[in-house]
Amino acid sequence: ESDGDASLQSEIATAYQRIGDVQGNPYMGNLGNIKGATASYQKSLEIREKLVADDPQNIVMRRDLAKSYESSGDMLWRIGEYGALENFRLALEKFQETVAIAPNIPKYRRGMGSALAKIGDIAAAKHEWQTALENHRKTLDIWSHLSAAEPQKANLKRDVALITDRVSTDLEKLGNLSDGLKG
Repeated sequence: ESDGDASLQSEIATAYQRIGDVQGNPYMGNLGNIKGATASYQKSLEIREKLVADDPQNIVMRRDLAKSYESSGDMLWRIGEYGALENFRLALEKFQETVAIAPNIPKYRRGMGSALAKIGDIAAAKHEWQTALENHRKTLDIWSHLSAAEPQKANLKRDVALITDRVSTDLEKLGNLSDGLKG
């Protein structure tokens, strides 16, 4: 019954996203149902892909699609399927497109940084330290600017601290400690 009703389809996609979060989002309390979360995120992703194809200029739908790619990638990465890298690349692409349309909205830039961080994390898991460093440094640059613009936000400071640790680890693994954290 919801075919043709973009608003209802968007609500259904959001419901699948939230169900997936409850079932198995690795970044929050969850039920540990990885298989169920993966399926829910996939359903959300399929709906959102269609919504964006039907209305490519809708910035909210583009951002939601990026989040769906990211959530699906998180689940694949969690179960050790590094082919999740493609989902994070697609998430990055959608966040970049969204930022190009609305550059002054911090949460879109934060999402772009998150996708870059996850691409770097996968590279690190594969011991591809130079690729990890490049992506983590890009994230550090984005998140540092966001934190500087809103110094009262503790979550942004936490993001910067976490990604700084990753950059340090990448440099250590490359044997390049003298380079420090310079960009």
